[in-house]
This record gives sequence, C-alpha cells and structure tokens, in this order.
Amino acid sequence: MRLGRRHEGRHTLRSLSAQSADASSQRTDRNERTERVKALSDLADACTVSGLRVQWSPLRPGTFRHLRVSLLGYPSVTVRADFVDGEWQYVWNAGRDENRAIGPVDDVPRVVNTIWYVLNRRGT
Repeated sequence: MRLGRRHEGRHTLRSLSAQSADASSQRTDRNERTERVKALSDLADACTVSGLRVQWSPLRPGTFRHLRVSLLGYPSVTVRADFVDGEWQYVWNAGRDENRAIGPVDDVPRVVNTIWYVLNRRGT
C-alpha cells in the first residue's frame, strides 16, 4: 500500500521532533561543560595568583574535570564545579567531604581562602 503525502509528512514530522530533542540535550550538555570549565579556569587562575599549585585532572574526555590544588609540602585537595541547589558551586571532589559545597562560583576569593585554610590544617 502506498502512503500519501499526508502520512509521509506525519512520519517526517515525528522524526524531526525526535532529532530536535536530541540536539537540544546535546546543547545543554555542551553548555554545562562550558560553564564547568569556565568556573574551574577562574578558580585555577585565582589559586595560581595566590601561590597555590594547580593541576587539571582528568585530561581524558568523558569524565568530569576537576582541579588538584596543592601547596608545597602539604597533601593536595581536589575541587570541581557542580550545579547544586539551583546555582553553580565549587565542591570537594574526594574524601569524606565529597560533594560538600565550598562556595558559589561568583565568590572565588572566599573559595581560595577556604582552600588555603584546609591545606594548612592538613599540613599540621
């Protein structure tokens, strides 16, 4: 049985809407990745200026990026950016404090001071 234009149009419309939904989810993922990397870049710059050592991890694709922040002679801490409670926040990435918020991405100086405090406490 041959389908008329009307039936073909419905089929085409349905597949186009599915493609549009896939494209919008990919855009959302890309926007999240962009926000995360921008927030981590801002933190990395501020940590470097304040004298902390910063290393990006992991470098392979497909996993969440985070920063390993250290001070010479002290154990390092890892920090990542996540969307928590409706806003972007820096959170601890490992240990017993994993997923605990450090502070909002808008308040980078306070977050750097908190990281300094934690590094100094671990070193003593």
